[in-house]
Amino acid sequence: MPLYRFRLTGQDQETPVDLPDDDAAWAQVRALCGEILTDVNANLPSGADWQITATDHRGQDVGSIRIVASRRQRPLS
Repeated sequence: MPLYRFRLTGQDQETPVDLPDDDAAWAQVRALCGEILTDVNANLPSGADWQITATDHRGQDVGSIRIVASRRQRPLS
C-alpha cells in the first residue's frame, strides 16, 4: 500500500500511514479534522488557524482542510 503523510499546522512532525489510495487518505483527513474539533470543542480560541494536509508518497498534496476560528468581540460596557 502507498505511504501517505499527514501534517497539522504548527507541528514539525508528519504522521506516515499506509493506505490503499487517495480516497482513503482524504477520508483520514476528514476524520482527523473531526477528532481535533471534538477534542478542542470547549477551548477553541478565537484566532485559531489550523490546517491538516495529506501528501502522497511523492510528496504531492492529496487534500487539506483548514479550520479558522473567529468570534465577534463583545462591546465594552
